[in-house]
Amino acid sequence: MATKQPDTVESMVLDSTCPYLPKQAREASAAFAPTEERWALYRQIHHFGDDQINLLISQLIGLKDNYDDMNFTEPLLSTIKAKTLVMTGDRDPMYPVKMSTILFESIPDSYLWIVPNAGHALTFGYVDTVKEGVLDFLMGKWEDS
Repeated sequence: MATKQPDTVESMVLDSTCPYLPKQAREASAAFAPTEERWALYRQIHHFGDDQINLLISQLIGLKDNYDDMNFTEPLLSTIKAKTLVMTGDRDPMYPVKMSTILFESIPDSYLWIVPNAGHALTFGYVDTVKEGVLDFLMGKWEDS
């Protein structure tokens, strides 16, 4: 949305993401099979039941063959007007830190937050670590002085 309708997004937080899917992410998508523990978590956060969860899982698995969905070039990223926080864990096995630096360097009004000793999906596994920083960012406390 931030690239297709740049005037509609005021600010955003990008958590453990990338401009394109690297090989290791495609391989993980192809092999994805949620555990019972993961299903229990999905049922807590997806309120439309197992049909919704199955749809999201099939979309995730389908990413292995899709080269159009996640393909944000640096010129396209430069059209984003939203104040953007790009955050990643320095131990993310899916998306290396260099992927986040591409986003940070390409999006004009962006901030980069590399969380030490953290892996993938900071808003799930590292809530206590990132909650205050994300809220501060969204409330404008990260503005350049």
